[in-house]
Amino acid sequence: MKCATMWWAVLLLWFVGIAAHADESPAWEHLKCLESFIGAWECQTVIPESPSYSESGTKWQGKPLLLKANISWSAGRCAQIVDSVFEVPGEVTIHGTLVWGWDETVQTFKGTRFTSHKGVWSESMRQQGDAWVSEYCGTNLDGAKCSGTTTTTFPDADTMVMVDANQTMDGKPIPDMTYNFKRVRTPGQPSHYEKIKDLEMFIGQWKAVTEGGVTYDWVLEWTADKNFIQNVLTRRDGDGATTMSNKGYFGWDPNYRRISNWCVDIYGNRPVFLWEKQPDGTWHTWAPGGSYQGAITIMEDGSWCMDGGGEALHFKRVATE
Repeated sequence: MKCATMWWAVLLLWFVGIAAHADESPAWEHLKCLESFIGAWECQTVIPESPSYSESGTKWQGKPLLLKANISWSAGRCAQIVDSVFEVPGEVTIHGTLVWGWDETVQTFKGTRFTSHKGVWSESMRQQGDAWVSEYCGTNLDGAKCSGTTTTTFPDADTMVMVDANQTMDGKPIPDMTYNFKRVRTPGQPSHYEKIKDLEMFIGQWKAVTEGGVTYDWVLEWTADKNFIQNVLTRRDGDGATTMSNKGYFGWDPNYRRISNWCVDIYGNRPVFLWEKQPDGTWHTWAPGGSYQGAITIMEDGSWCMDGGGEALHFKRVATE
């Protein structure tokens, strides 16, 4: 299949958007996969009964528990900061701050949590399929030594499920617990995820290579609230030199009632492309008021071709660690 020439060169000038953060840490290449955690979250549950609890846990068992987490990026995106609240209403409120970072020496995520009481915790985390598995140890409010494993998944854009298992307190097992966190949205912060969720299949890192050895690397990622998908498109010549690097955003346009790609090209122009999924699974894209029309065809192996003017670029997924 021949690759796009003039058509693709023109189109690429339009797949751009907000400028990159010039001050981002090199660690961002590792940390950006934690973007799903970003946001404000709340969970309400009940503390289960256990004969292994320390003094405070025994007093609180059977009582309601309120958990809050506000998760954000640090300056320069060199770490992720989790400000949390553990509250047994009428009994105790414990504030904590967890800092996640990438440990280059052991090639994994490391975290340290400090609390407003006696608790100090250390964690290490790895990705396992669609889940994040964290192993932790530390001391609780009563000074008891604790350890366990937390598995975190995201069933949808507004749900974060954490399962604590293999928990011990001073060497004694305590019950597993499941925490169903819901995203806290402020007034006027709508979610358009349901309207753009069909683009989920494009999330990831992709590469297309032309017959002349020119490569196109395209990375698509959800924003924290899953209202948008940002994309980074980089073109390199046959010698590996970067000849273009642009960004863009996909989202829901209420005026056109379509998925839109809002762009800013390298000259400051701001073209718009509309995207629509067809009944046969292909995608059509066009510029409102313009002559351009394109089509994206999904191949059987999950790769996809972007066609225009009878030519195409074939994007294949890049395997990530």
